[in-house]
Amino acid sequence: MRTRIVTVLLGAALAFLLVTHPVVAEAARKITGRDIKNNSVTSADIRNGSLTGKDVKNQGLTGGDIKIGTLISADVKDNNLRGKDVRDDTLTGADVDESTLGRVPSAATADALSVLPSGESQSGMYSMAGGETDGGYIGDGITFPRPLAEPIEDLNIIDAVAHPDPANCPGAGQAAPGYLCLYSNFHDDIFDIYGYSDGVWNAPHAAAYDHLGVSVGLTLYAQVPSGTDRRPYADGVWTVTAP
Repeated sequence: MRTRIVTVLLGAALAFLLVTHPVVAEAARKITGRDIKNNSVTSADIRNGSLTGKDVKNQGLTGGDIKIGTLISADVKDNNLRGKDVRDDTLTGADVDESTLGRVPSAATADALSVLPSGESQSGMYSMAGGETDGGYIGDGITFPRPLAEPIEDLNIIDAVAHPDPANCPGAGQAAPGYLCLYSNFHDDIFDIYGYSDGVWNAPHAAAYDHLGVSVGLTLYAQVPSGTDRRPYADGVWTVTAP
C-alpha cells in the first residue's frame, strides 16, 4: 500500500515538472498543427470560445464539420454569405425574412401591366341576365387581363352565335387580330350581343374609353324582345386578339 502511494506521488511530481520546466514549456509552445496527427483532436479537446475563424484555413471547413443547428446568423459576418455559398434547393421561404427583401432590380415596372403584344390572344368569361322585361336590355362588362394598346373597333365585336363569322371567329379561343369574338354557351330570349370599345358609336362617352391611354376592356349589351314571360340570359367565353 505504501509503495502504491509513493508511486502516485512520484507520478504527480513528474507531471508537474514536465509542465513547469522551461524546456518542456518551450516545446509545448512550439507545437503546431503539423505536429498533430490528423483526426486526433476533437471538439472535446478545445476550450469553449478559444477557436475563432482565424484558426481555420480558408475553405478548410465544410458543412460536414458543423453539427446541425449549431450555426446561427450571429456566427456569420454581415455580407459574408452569398448565393454561391448556398446549395441549390436548400433554402425555403421560411428561411427568408420578407421585410429584408426590396424590389427585384428587373421588376421596376412590375406594378404596371404590360400591354398584350400585337397578334397575341387572351380569353375570359362573360355572363348577362335579367328579370322579366319587355323590350329592355341586359349587359355585362369585360376587363382584359392585359390591356390592349389600341381598342377593338365596335364593329369587330362579334356575336359568333347570332352572326357566325368563321373567317374572324373560327371557334372558342380564337379571334382574328383586332377582333373580339363571343362564343355563347347559352343565348336565350335576346337579340344579338353587341359592344362598345372605341367610343365611336357612343361619341358623348368616347373619353371614357381613352383616358387611360390603353384599352382595359369593353361593355356588352343585348336587347330583349318585346313580349311577356321573357327570361333573357347569355353566357360563354370571349377571345380577343390584339390589333
